[in-house]
Amino acid sequence: MSSLDPYCPDCGAAVARPHTDGCAIARCLYHGGRRLACGSHHRADLELDHACGRDLWTGRWPGEAEAAEFGWWACWDGPGPERGWDYQGQGWIPVPAGTPGAVPDLDRLRTDARWDRDALRWVRRVKH
Repeated sequence: MSSLDPYCPDCGAAVARPHTDGCAIARCLYHGGRRLACGSHHRADLELDHACGRDLWTGRWPGEAEAAEFGWWACWDGPGPERGWDYQGQGWIPVPAGTPGAVPDLDRLRTDARWDRDALRWVRRVKH
């Protein structure tokens, strides 16, 4: 997992301080997605007029702690300087914890977890 960053890389909020309005990293505390992209007043798939809240910078990218806790890791297998910019690859691929270059798999939160509004964190979905 990445080390703690004392300041939000977008808005500069210090750890335990709220992100500023317009921060691209702050999340909507109602549904867990990016606050900047929430648009609760303009989306039919969300309850209208919810308050997004004031997300605090934790020192980690939103969702990193939960993905690591659940053991969800990924590595990039796509274009880049290592294999060439024409290499197609598979994009982000799931890998076991401890794989060199692995980062918390944030994409998996949307498919295998759900946002808990009361706990203000991602929780694993119960599989039936």
